[in-house]
Amino acid sequence: MVRERFRGIQANTSPLSYAELDGAEDLHCSEPEDFAEEMIKLQSVADIKIWGGCCGTDCRHMACVTRKLRG
Repeated sequence: MVRERFRGIQANTSPLSYAELDGAEDLHCSEPEDFAEEMIKLQSVADIKIWGGCCGTDCRHMACVTRKLRG
């Protein structure tokens, strides 16, 4: 049922845990290529239609995801 209903992802680009991020003074984010690789892996789990991110995600991350989705 989850595979049928799961259509979007808003991922955090930070490689840190929520506990490590809580109260952090600086924004920590992963490299766009690493972020995109992890997001593409989700295609094997669900037919994601909506891609996005939160804290730390910028146009570099989403452009990399787009390139990978296009092949």
